[in-house]
This record gives sequence, structure tokens and C-alpha cells, in this order.
Amino acid sequence: DAPRTPVANAPAATDRQPARKKGETVLRQGLLTRAIAEYTRVVEESPQDWVAVWALADLLVRAGQTERAVEQYLRVADALHARGALPKAAEAYARVLRLKPDTEHAQLRSVDIALTRGAAVEARQRLRALAETRRRGGDFRGAVEAVRRIADLAPDDVDAGLAAARASAESGDTVDATARLVSLAMRC
Repeated sequence: DAPRTPVANAPAATDRQPARKKGETVLRQGLLTRAIAEYTRVVEESPQDWVAVWALADLLVRAGQTERAVEQYLRVADALHARGALPKAAEAYARVLRLKPDTEHAQLRSVDIALTRGAAVEARQRLRALAETRRRGGDFRGAVEAVRRIADLAPDDVDAGLAAARASAESGDTVDATARLVSLAMRC
């Protein structure tokens, strides 16, 4: 099977059709390595052929080349995000996060897309994952920032507010911690 790609409005590819067809043909013959080589050539010749880039990423996943696949999906996702094609960008970022859950760039973009769509619950989930990624990576200041954003997205969530106050206090920002606790106390 030829890889299916959800990238809409890709640039015209009439000059790349023979190369893509060759890639599809060798893939149907079960020659995954050759198909990757053909799609790699198409992408090198036409780096903004997002359909080919997405197809290459799919092939790389099948071949177990996760790091290379993540790079290609990120290229597509960032291009789609820049064009405002947020649902498709979200899908590409989700693929990145399935392959490499600690990809901070994809986590941040997923948060932004979720907020743009009005999906605050999803944004908070993504922020929790981001906070954990940052904490594991030793970026405690960044983790605190993510925990604070979670609380700011859900001002009525007492647990999130307490977690943000605690994170602020642990980071030495007693002014923010105090302000958050006072704000919580006034709401109760």
C-alpha cells in the first residue's frame, strides 16, 4: 500500500509524480528501504512537498527509524501550523508525541492549538505532560511555568491552584505563591 497522507492543499506536484509513483511501486513490491530512498530523493529535491514529507515520515515509522520520522512529522506540522491548518497540524504533532512523548516543541504547539480550539481540558493535559517532561529534564523553572499555566486555565480548580502555589513556593517565588493562596482563599 502507498502511504496515505492527510496533508491538504499541498503544492502542485506534477514534476514529482513519476518519482512518487516509483516510490509507491517499490513499496508495493515490499521494498521498504528502496521506497524510503525514493521518497527521500523527492523530499530533497522538493523540500516543501508536504505530501511526500508526510509519506516519508510514515515509511520511516514502518522501518523503525523513529528519530528521522519525528523530524519529518515536525517539518510538516510546523508548516501546517504556519499556514493556519491547525487540525492537520494537531494530527502531525500528535504523531510526534506518540513516537516521542517528551518532544517539548510538539507539546507546546499542541497546547496552543488546543487553546485556539477552545479545548481547555486537552490543553491542561498537554501542560501536565509538558511539566513532567521539563521536570525530568531538570528544567524546574519551566516545569513551574507549566504548572502555573494549568492553574491559570482553570481558576476554579482548587487542586491546580494549590499545585501552582506549591510549585511557586518551592521555586522560591513566595510572592506568587502567596498571591495564589490568597486568591484561592477568596474564592472559597
